[in-house]
Amino acid sequence: MIVDEIWSSNERLSRKELHRLFYNDLVALGFRAHHAKEIYVYAESMMRSAKDNGGRKPILRKLSARIDKYDYKLDLDSMTLAIKLHNSYEAKTGIIEGEV
Repeated sequence: MIVDEIWSSNERLSRKELHRLFYNDLVALGFRAHHAKEIYVYAESMMRSAKDNGGRKPILRKLSARIDKYDYKLDLDSMTLAIKLHNSYEAKTGIIEGEV
């Protein structure tokens, strides 16, 4: 959705315009606030690079995300790791000694 919208735009969009266009839709889909920002910023940089190099519209085949400090909680006392997912879901796991 974001790739198509940015690709069809003939002008470069500012961060403010990207936010206005995509933030509410991404949050409504269940993405956390900082994920929403990272998604549209990353998509815009890919589109700008492809357009500047005279290439075709990129096709995103493998989607990935980076984990930053807002996405996890590591508790070394209880040896647990909690990763925050979309829609307020959280995945928790115990850490086996020696595998950290």
